[in-house]
Amino acid sequence: MVVRNRRVVAAWGAIDRPFNVHSIRKSLAGALYGAAVRDGQLSLEDTLDQLQLQDDPPLDRLELGARFVDLISSRSGIYHGAAYASGEQEQERPERGSHAPGTFWYYNNWDFNAAETAYEHRAGESIYAAFNRKIARPLGMEDFDPENQLAVLEPSQSRLPAHTFRMSARDLARFGQLYLDGGQWNGAEIIPREWVEESFRPHSQTGDGTGYGYLWWTYAAASLASTDYPQLSQRDIYLARGSGGQALFIIPAENMVVVHLADTDNGRTVRGPQIWQLVERIMDARTGEPSAQATPGPLIALPLASNVPPPPPLPFQPLDTRAMQEVVGDYTAPDGVSIRVFAYETRLFINAPGQGEAELFAVGRRRYAPRVIHNAEVFFEGAGGAPAPAMTLTRDGTTIQAVRAAQTAATPSRALVRRYGLSIAPPSGQERSLTIQQVAEGGVAATAGILPGDEVHSLNGTPVSQISRDEFGRLMRSSPLRVALTRNGVEHVFELSLD
Repeated sequence: MVVRNRRVVAAWGAIDRPFNVHSIRKSLAGALYGAAVRDGQLSLEDTLDQLQLQDDPPLDRLELGARFVDLISSRSGIYHGAAYASGEQEQERPERGSHAPGTFWYYNNWDFNAAETAYEHRAGESIYAAFNRKIARPLGMEDFDPENQLAVLEPSQSRLPAHTFRMSARDLARFGQLYLDGGQWNGAEIIPREWVEESFRPHSQTGDGTGYGYLWWTYAAASLASTDYPQLSQRDIYLARGSGGQALFIIPAENMVVVHLADTDNGRTVRGPQIWQLVERIMDARTGEPSAQATPGPLIALPLASNVPPPPPLPFQPLDTRAMQEVVGDYTAPDGVSIRVFAYETRLFINAPGQGEAELFAVGRRRYAPRVIHNAEVFFEGAGGAPAPAMTLTRDGTTIQAVRAAQTAATPSRALVRRYGLSIAPPSGQERSLTIQQVAEGGVAATAGILPGDEVHSLNGTPVSQISRDEFGRLMRSSPLRVALTRNGVEHVFELSLD
């Protein structure tokens, strides 16, 4: 969709259909932060300690000194596991403690998720309700539904969720026009002009002529390393972008907004250079200046022959706690791969190698689906009232069958394969999550076997009831960690390496 001089020049495809905009969510949330700073709900200088933000494993004193401004410029220096992080982020994440807050740029989903949580704490309402009230309604958005959004949690990584957004191209174009107009809409200030300017000012240089502001990518005129975009390279460009082909271009010199959305719901993606080349051709297509007397006609979005319908909506049902406990456990596939199903704060999750971790939502009797992954379903076999003996995971026509792993006593073992989570309650009364990892000996993966319902007696020989908050934090940084627990009346001892 192309908008110039506040007029829609052209549109193609289903511009009224909401898609997952992926990392554009960060720029959308950024508008709320600007309003919150203006209204005194947030300060850029607020530290995580002042914001009362914590995570599991816990943040140390240096990390708690990071400021809100460090979060929104991706310079916190906190290299903690994060929900909704790409494999590239996981691979490139620096070691914890390797950089002080505010000194080093790393594109970090933990920062973005923490900023969203901090906003909700200070504003007293959800990101989605606030966006609907403060942004969507004033801008006249037509397709944004605060009830059709999903906060993605991956508790084995972090207890801070990623707030994904589903938005249509025409609504995203309105958001782009808001920023192009300096935060003003129909004469009213939605977000401060100064916030827009700071968001578009590069606070870090990331290479190849690219800067990063407050949750926006910046490209100064004549800074692009590529020579493939002669028109675009002559102009300042501000970009909100998401994986799979989601992009919102703002080109102030042309008073232009360009939106590109890909159907990632159906696994259809577009590469970044292809999108830039498309915008370059749009720029090339102009012949002279628009007429001052032009009379715009009705908006007719041209159909794309390659469009496919959205996945059918699933009949989500309330999660039954009793049925949830019947499916919790470790399952083993024929190739030896272990799939873990576990409960966290009355919610159900699955962790499958190569598939990642996702929350499961009930869609039928012993049938569950991860909303964050389309075309996927998990079915647990067996009758109700007893642990499920097996499960079937189906995704995009591929099926993985797995049987419940035998529950046997374990001897101490060590090494690294896969992350797990264990909840315990120190005397402070605040539940904490201990991140542990599987280990491999003699080429065989030895299952650590930490499951919901395990009763932990001691950590490194110290009874849990005697572990203070400070001692708990120290234990989280010790390795190996010796965990003694009881499962179904059987004593277990695990010696675990921590990440």
